[in-house]
Amino acid sequence: MKPEGFPEVFDRFTQNAKQTLQYSGQLAIQMGAAYVCTEHLLLGILKSSSSLGAKLLSESGVTLDKINPSLISAS
Repeated sequence: MKPEGFPEVFDRFTQNAKQTLQYSGQLAIQMGAAYVCTEHLLLGILKSSSSLGAKLLSESGVTLDKINPSLISAS
C-alpha cells in the first residue's frame, strides 16, 4: 500500500524500506504529530527488525526495549 500523496519513487523502495515508512507514519499519527520526524523514523527502523538498519542499530546496543520511554510516549 502506497502512502497517500507519496511520490512514485516509493515503488522503487525495498519491502523493508516501505514497511519502515509505514510503521513510521503510523507512529507519527499515534503520537499526534503532523508529519513524520526523525524519532518516528528511528522507531520505525527498530520495529522493522528484519531490516539491515535495525540489525546494525541492535549490534550497537540500540533496541526498542532500550529507547527512552519519553520518546515513545511523546505527543
